[in-house]
Order: sequence, then C-alpha cells, then structure tokens
Amino acid sequence: MAKISVKMNQEKVASLKNNEEREFEVSGPTQISANQWYMGSKVVEAKPGDKLEVKVNPLMIPCLILFVLFLISFSLRIGIVTVIAFLGILAIFVFCIKNYLIVKKIAPKE
Repeated sequence: MAKISVKMNQEKVASLKNNEEREFEVSGPTQISANQWYMGSKVVEAKPGDKLEVKVNPLMIPCLILFVLFLISFSLRIGIVTVIAFLGILAIFVFCIKNYLIVKKIAPKE
C-alpha cells in the first residue's frame, strides 16, 4: 500500500507505512488528519496524552465493488445507464475525499 500522510494543523508531519506506529508531542489542542493520494479523513481534535489510530474505512470495500460495477455500466454506453453510472462514480469519489481513512481516538492499554 502507499504511505499515509499524517497532518497536524494542516502541515504534513509524517508518512506512515502499513502497521507503522509513531508518537508526536502536542502542546495543546491540535487538529489531526490523514490522507493517501487525493483521499483522506475528517479532522480530529487531539489533546496532549491522546492516542489516535488511522485505519481504512471498512465502507471502502463495498465502495470499491460499486465503483467497478458503475465502471462496467458506464462502458456499456446505454443512455440513462451511463448517466447513472457516471453519477455513481462521481459520488464515490466525493465520498472518498474525506471518508477513505478514519482517524479515531483509542483508549490506552492497561
């Protein structure tokens, strides 16, 4: 997989590989987000001591299946089917812009 860029207050601070862990110091409330190519996550507010996890949204598998089906339908070039397929492809791209990755707070291990 491609590396995931981690941003703190809209500035890139790291690129993470699969299963890589990193620690970052924050002095106050900080906005954290992640992205991979043009797809990304929503912004999460983190405070000192918070632990965050970045994962691929589980909804991406059904989205990928729909994308392939829409792509096949689009290639058929059958009037309304082509229009619906194009709108479906566009909707999936728009959804992925801020929902491909999930950044969430996790409870510390005891």
